Formats: sequence, structure tokens, C-alpha cells
Amino acid sequence: MFNEVAGMQDFDRQDMKKPGTEPANTADSAGKQTADAQEADFWNLPPIHKRTYSPPTYDGRTTDTIPLSVDDDDVPKTEAIPPRDPSKAPATTRPVRPADRTYRTSTYSTSREYQNRMQAQEKTYGFGEQDKKDAWQTFSDIDAAPKRSAAGEVVSERDGEGWLITHVTVRRWINDFSFYTGFARDAAISHSKTGAPAEPVSYHSFVPQYSQMDSRQLAFYLWFRDNAREGMYLEADFPYILLYIFEIINLPEIIAPADGIQTICQLWAHYRQTYQKLDTYLCEWIPDYALVHNVPLPGTIEPFLADIVRRAQFKEFYLDNMCPPGGKLSGRALAVLAGVLLETYSDYDYKKSRYYTGGNREEYDRMILGSLTAVLADAYTAGRGMFVLDRTYRLTRDSFCGAIIQTEGKRRIDVAFNSCIRSPDTRRFVTGVVKYAENRLRYRLKIKSKLNANEISSTDKAIVDAYFGPDEVPVKKKAAAEEAAYLKLYEAETSGFDFSAAHEIEAASWVNTSRLTGEEVEPLPVSAADPLPYMPDEETEPVEGALTFDVPPVSAKTESAPETDPVENPDVSEEITGTSEAAETAFEENKEEDPFAEVTALPAGERHSQEKEAVAALLAGQYTAYCRDHGLFPGRMAEQINEIFLELVGDILIEADGNRYQLIEDYREDAEAWSRA
Repeated sequence: MFNEVAGMQDFDRQDMKKPGTEPANTADSAGKQTADAQEADFWNLPPIHKRTYSPPTYDGRTTDTIPLSVDDDDVPKTEAIPPRDPSKAPATTRPVRPADRTYRTSTYSTSREYQNRMQAQEKTYGFGEQDKKDAWQTFSDIDAAPKRSAAGEVVSERDGEGWLITHVTVRRWINDFSFYTGFARDAAISHSKTGAPAEPVSYHSFVPQYSQMDSRQLAFYLWFRDNAREGMYLEADFPYILLYIFEIINLPEIIAPADGIQTICQLWAHYRQTYQKLDTYLCEWIPDYALVHNVPLPGTIEPFLADIVRRAQFKEFYLDNMCPPGGKLSGRALAVLAGVLLETYSDYDYKKSRYYTGGNREEYDRMILGSLTAVLADAYTAGRGMFVLDRTYRLTRDSFCGAIIQTEGKRRIDVAFNSCIRSPDTRRFVTGVVKYAENRLRYRLKIKSKLNANEISSTDKAIVDAYFGPDEVPVKKKAAAEEAAYLKLYEAETSGFDFSAAHEIEAASWVNTSRLTGEEVEPLPVSAADPLPYMPDEETEPVEGALTFDVPPVSAKTESAPETDPVENPDVSEEITGTSEAAETAFEENKEEDPFAEVTALPAGERHSQEKEAVAALLAGQYTAYCRDHGLFPGRMAEQINEIFLELVGDILIEADGNRYQLIEDYREDAEAWSRA
């Protein structure tokens, strides 16, 4: 094969030769050697080139050079990267600001109309140049951009005095921008001004500011604020109230924080029913204001404290303020805590129970809340359960989110606190107490179904039982007890029979007989030795037409008569009149079977077998298929099962919704137990 390929290659090479270059028929040795050399050169391939690139190892050289080629001695040659020409560098899309500078996005400037209006009202409200100079003097450090070195600086640090908050650190807010300094300046100018009686003016704004109001709105705001300072609250739109709150939180140097929190809480207490969104804002701003300025929570919000804690994110702040320093939680505080746990920390909502509707709402709310409060009081006193505060939580929050406040007034608050509601065991504990309390209430309401309450401990069960107290005796048991006591009066005495008393009763009866009949009837003589009346033996005549039976004689020494063969075709002349006991015995032995005799009940395991199979199929979600396979009507079978459960638990088991049959989940455990019985 190799020779054939070589021959073909030689043939192709000869065909490609140019004319006139063919060797002579008699080639000399030199020409032959030249041809051989050319053929050898044709098959000699050049050597393989070495790799000219390998990943740099950076060992012993910098990254400003890269390998370009390799010499014979395997030493890579490098060439320095030329420096970039700054003139040819691409333009940046945004300027890069230094890290030590702060930038203001915009300067505070008021419209020309507002400036003209303020100048025109200088005589009325006193907003003159001197007032502006005083405000600038007071807020000289506000207009200037805050220094970067002050960002994040600790303003105050203290330990908590309550039972939950352990440490509070207040820092300056970290931000590169300065904003709302003009609003703080206007607030300082208007703070010392007083208004005059003015009519209410409508005002609508999501971020109310002084520069947005016209002369009539500004006049009414001053009049509204003057009355609020005196404890009189006019009917006003929501932006007026919000603007006054913004003014207080922006001027801690002018308005003392202790007075400021009192004023805000009074506004909150008066207007929260009219403007429910006040709860949304102040539930978060009040903790910020109190933590930043270290002021106590006023008692003004005590009446609606339960609603506040439910809505607040930092619930521990309000719970911490319920306990005085060094004191204990009051009953009111425990009731508030129970309400919070009942609404937000229970996996079971008793208000969705089918027994809660109707006339049981008030009793459900009162008894379940009272049971949980009693359990909390005992756990708090004993220091167990959720009141074992062995874990510290940490929270960082920015103050006054969503409020108009100058940059210098914003703070970052770091809080270390304990919590009795954030433990994962809290939800399990509250759920168990609620379920067990509802079980007790259902028993009192004569509802047989019950909930699975495995989450509650035996100690807490005992507390709930003590709160409910002893249950009333059911009507049936009470009636049975009264009947037993009544029948006991007619029981025979166990001390023996009094014959003399019986003789007196008989004698008295004969006297009554004489009075009724008008005839004198003498009582039978009774001897002292034998007080019973003497009855002579007489032969008893058989009653005409009575049934007579052949009864064998019974020996006095034996307890029963010997077995004898029955007499076949007895003669009428041989009739024997037996005693009553013998006659009854013979009648029982010879009577025909009574078709109306009581039918013996089926064994418990064989009763309702088909209904139990249907219930098992219902629990497995195959009720309709079961009825179809066994040729049953689903509706009729459901009625039979519901009749049985009306006797067992006092309620139906299956609800029908068109062609769908659903199990009532409250009775699942009862259904499982009954189907397996």
C-alpha cells in the first residue's frame, strides 16, 4: 500500500514538472543525486514552534509588563505597557465627589409671591427682618452643611431604666445631603408669633409647609396653634395638625422635649378618632422622640395604649414604659399585653370559630382574654415561660421616617433590649392557652366538640380551670340526683319489720272503712304471740275456664322438681290445678314465640358499619367515590351520618354544598375515633 501511494505521488510530481525539465533517458549520477535531495527536502517537515505565551505567575516581576515571546533558552521577553495618554482618556459620565465633602441637592428658596406676602404681613404677624435675623442666629449651624467628621458621631448613650430596654445609643444621621433647613428656619420664626381669631380654612397637603399656605391659611394655623397650646382643640384639617407636629420635632432647642411630647400626645388623643392615620405616624414618631431626647412616655395615651401597641413596630418600647423603674407590671399592663398576644401572636383565631357567632361573642371575648391574662399574671410572678428574659435583641432605626425634619434633627438609634414576645415559643404558648380556654367555654356551653390543645402545660391548664371555676351540674344529672334523694325516703328500713305498727295501721284502716260504708266492721283478732291475722287452710276451688297443667309434685326437701317426660294427650279429668308459680313456669315453657318480643341489639362492632366506612372515606377525601362504588346516594348517606352525630356530639358532621360534601373540621377527631370503633 505504501508503495502504491509513493508511486502515485511520484506520478503527480512528474505531471507537474514544466516542459523541458524532464531528465534525459541516460541521467548522470549528479542529476540523480539532485533529484534524491529534492525528494528528501520535500519530506523533511520544519520543527514545531514553541509556545510564545503562558499565563504570568507574577513571581519576581510586576504586573506592568506582559510576556511577548520566548528565546531559545526559554526565557520570556517582556515589554513595559506604555502609559495612557490623559488627553485620550474617555470622559466620565458623572463627577466623583470626595468622601470628605457633603453636597446640597438644592438651596431653600421661596417663591416671589410668598416673599411678597410675608413682607405685606409683617405688620399683622410680625414676620419682619429682625425676626429672620434672630432665626438665622438661632439656626446658624443649620444652614451650613454638616461636616463629614460629625456623621455617625455618638450624641448620647445611656442604660435603660425599664424592664425590657437595656441600652440606648443615639448617633448623628449619616448622610451627604442637607435638607429642610428652610422649613426649620420658618418654624423658628413662626413659633413666637400669636394669632387672632380666624375662620377655618380648608388646607390639603401631604407635606404641609409654611411656604405653601396663603394668608388666610396661615392666619388660621396660628389661631389653631394658640388654642392647642391652651388645651382647646378646634376643628381643623389634618395638614394643620401635621404641621404643628413637624414644628415641635424640628425645634428641640426652643420647645423643651418634655413639653413637646406632652403636646404631641394630647393632639394624638384628641384627633385620633377623627384622623385614624395619626396612629400610623405617631406610633413610630413618639418612640423616636422619646429615645432621642430621653423623655418619659406621658400618661395621656394610656386609654388607647392597647391599640397603639398592636400597630407599633417597636412594641417593646411601649411595654417597657408600662413598668415603672424598679416596679412591676400592673394588671392593666398585663391585660394590654394579653390583648397584643391574642391578636398578633396566636396561630389559632377563635373569632373564626363557628361557635363564636350568634350570642356567644361577648362571652368568648371576655373569657378567653381573661384566661390569657390570668396565665400571664402567674407566669410573670413566677418568672417562668415567656418572662425568662435570657436573650438580648438589637435594633437600629432611623428617627422620624416620613416626617419633615432638618438634617441636624435626624438621628440613628441603636437599641439593645430584651423581649417577651419575640421568642419562637411565645406563639406556641399563646395558641395553647387560647385553644384550652375555648374548650372549657365549649363545655360550659354544652358543645361536645373540642380542640387539640397539646401546646399548653399542666400548670397553665390548672390556672385556666381556676379562672373558669367549677362548672354547673348538668340538668339531667341534677334531676337524677333529686329523684334518687326522693326515692330514698320510700326505701324499707333495714332494722326489721314493726308488727305492732302494722297492726295499728290495719286497725285505723278498718275504722275508716266503717265510716265510709256506714257498717261496723270488727277487725280480726290478733294474739300477742302471733300478731299476724290467722288465715285458715281452705281448699281452693279451680276457677272455671282457667288453664290447668300437669305439674309433677315438688318435694319439700328438694329445691326443684325432677325432670319428667311430658304427658301426651292428657285427659281432661286428670287436670291438676297447680300453684301460681308452677303455672307461670309451665306457661313460659309452653308458650309460642312472641313475634313482638324485643329484638336483641347488634354487637357494637357491627352497628353502623356502612356509615363508618363512609366516614372513613370522607376523612380520606373519597366520599363521593365510595358512594358511587357501593350504589349509595351521597345525600341520603350524609343524612344518616348527620343523624348519628347529632346524638353523639350534638351537631352534624357533613356539610353539603351542591354536589360537594365536606367534613366539618371541628369534629375530625371525633369522626376518626368513631370510624375506628
